[in-house]
Amino acid sequence: MTGKIENLHVSANFDLTSDRDVYVALLSSHIYQAEIINCSASGTIKLVASNPEKPSIVGGLIGYNEASLIDKSHMEGKLTVFSTASSFVGGIAGYNGGGSTQDAVIRNSYVSSGFIKNNVDNVKSSAYSGGIAGYNFGLIDKCFSTHDFIISAKSTTNDSYAGGIAGDNNGGYVTNCLGGSDVNVTTQSANTYR
Repeated sequence: MTGKIENLHVSANFDLTSDRDVYVALLSSHIYQAEIINCSASGTIKLVASNPEKPSIVGGLIGYNEASLIDKSHMEGKLTVFSTASSFVGGIAGYNGGGSTQDAVIRNSYVSSGFIKNNVDNVKSSAYSGGIAGYNFGLIDKCFSTHDFIISAKSTTNDSYAGGIAGDNNGGYVTNCLGGSDVNVTTQSANTYR
């Protein structure tokens, strides 16, 4: 999706099973050079992804924020993923990136009550869970997650990443943020990062 969405609230519940690439969110699965202003979402997403070659990107508000702006927005809800490929799960966006590190921006946004449960079972795959973004290669500024939002990442055989703001901040920027969520990250054989 491109363009602008402003002053919109969405309430939805999804229960999905897929063996393909999955981008899913309560508001929009993928935005590109778009603006999401003063929007909110509430509800639940449950995803079972069965193809070990196809990653999952799941966001409470937006799945993949590619070179776009999300501002003054909010999510409360429950995100549950069971995947055999790497999965990126975030309260606002599953994946925040695309273009240069300043092109994908989440600011003045927050998550409140709810949880992320991200479970990956594959020797080559990792779990990324973040209160704002599961994976960040952009800018997250003036955002927070509350203590009522619980984040977990579990990988049975590979790395797990979890954070109150970003699960993995790889080349991106996180500024003026507060991660108040309870964070739980586990793995059976590799590294955990929180």
